[in-house]
Amino acid sequence: MPDLLQKLDKLKKAFAKGQVIIKEGEVGGDFYILLKGQAEVKIGDKHLADIHANDGEIFFGEMSSILHEPRSATIIAQENCLVLAVP
Repeated sequence: MPDLLQKLDKLKKAFAKGQVIIKEGEVGGDFYILLKGQAEVKIGDKHLADIHANDGEIFFGEMSSILHEPRSATIIAQENCLVLAVP
């Protein structure tokens, strides 16, 4: 179990307030699980939603990761965020 925890710890990434976590149109390899913080979901200039880590299991980027297609939205940290980046 300690080996698994160490491996998971290496997958954690921090994003500062205002930093783009994923960008619409980019083809990404990782998908993300929001562990801490709040982020904004946008398509183009249109605000779609705010996502909060304390709302439960919040993940994003999975479709681009699975299908190797461009990301459909941009996710921007609205406060300092911690994510698990799953390759």
